Amino acid sequence: GGLWGGGANGSVVLDEEMGRAENKVMEGVVKELGAVKEAYPLVSWADVVQMAAGEAICLCVEGKAPMLLFGRLDATVPSAEGGLPAFVLGAEGEGEDEA
Repeated sequence: GGLWGGGANGSVVLDEEMGRAENKVMEGVVKELGAVKEAYPLVSWADVVQMAAGEAICLCVEGKAPMLLFGRLDATVPSAEGGLPAFVLGAEGEGEDEA
């Protein structure tokens, strides 16, 4: 067994998930967050990712910070494949579903 996969659990950093096409856009983000994880080794990957997502939302909506709760455990197994829709930005910046 292992801890569940799915949700805000840090499983995106697991090799199996990081190797998936749906997560390729996260490679740079995970690499950058690795420095945060190294600086704060007692903080779970799940919380590091959640904190970064909250900060990104805050930057996108002019400082309106979402309510964040911390204390998540890291998943030890990957989330199910195909849980995210295929989504890319087109040349005009409009979303296009690849599915």
